[in-house]
Amino acid sequence: MIFNKILSLSAHNWKVMLKALFCQVVILALILALGFLVFGGVLDELVKVVQAGGWGDFISETVISISDGTFSGTAFSGSLAYCIEQTRAAIESIPNMWDRIEWSYISVIVLFLVYRMLVSFSDVPVSFQLYEYMTSNTARPFTWYFVKKFGESCRFVLLQTVISVLLDLLIVTGGVTICLVFVTMLKWWTIIPGILITVFLYSMRQAYCAFWLPSIATENMGIRQSLINGLTVIPKRFWRVFWKTFLIIVVMAAITVVSVVFLDDYVAKLILATVPNLCLFFLLKCVNMAEYFEATERPYFFKTVYVEGTDRYNRRKQRLERKNRGKN
Repeated sequence: MIFNKILSLSAHNWKVMLKALFCQVVILALILALGFLVFGGVLDELVKVVQAGGWGDFISETVISISDGTFSGTAFSGSLAYCIEQTRAAIESIPNMWDRIEWSYISVIVLFLVYRMLVSFSDVPVSFQLYEYMTSNTARPFTWYFVKKFGESCRFVLLQTVISVLLDLLIVTGGVTICLVFVTMLKWWTIIPGILITVFLYSMRQAYCAFWLPSIATENMGIRQSLINGLTVIPKRFWRVFWKTFLIIVVMAAITVVSVVFLDDYVAKLILATVPNLCLFFLLKCVNMAEYFEATERPYFFKTVYVEGTDRYNRRKQRLERKNRGKN
């Protein structure tokens, strides 16, 4: 079964996942540290924007009201409008050297785009490491690919950010509109299918772009050519990719909701909502790589094989011999 192969592939490459996660955390920490050092006042205000909107309380109250049957479409619309107004007021209060509201909005947009780009910065090195493992059952150091593919990563991140942000903005706007229409014109419980439709659309967006990174790693193409190639190949395996993507996205959403509803500490919320989801995105990369190999009918390794005479076999043999000597 293909899903078992995917789970095996991700399990045997857990070190790659941890290195990518560590890389993302280090990059974000360095950028935030430099930002607070140079633009400390502005970044403080940007952080307050997230808290001032009260989005965590809004999500928590919505989930609780749905679960206990007290959900009200009117109250939901009012709370959503309140959060938007509070966020708008917090953004407009951000100071800037030109003392203009437009630059306050620009500061928020720039921060969001920088975060979005940095989170994806390890995607290309991870894809090349998975490709090497799947084709040769070996792997070079993560830092080697990170440095060697730095330019390619920059080009990918820039184009991917432009495409994904525009599509995600349309999905979020459409999803919120659907939920508002459902809960105001129909019964309260219709917010649940409204949310599922939003997750469905986001999963479709992920599935359509699923073969972009595998094309970069396997076909030796440029970034734009790889995108075109991925869109050409994906129809062969679209629904197989989609349902796996949908399942993973649902789990991500559940983890995020649990962290927002049941945790009070902002740091704990951030950790629980971010770290597991980044790990699940690694699983999603394994899904995309395996499905691409299946679509192009290429053989691949999905677990570690110890071939006699290779360095990996010899190292494993030495470990087992030391372990046996220790027991004796």
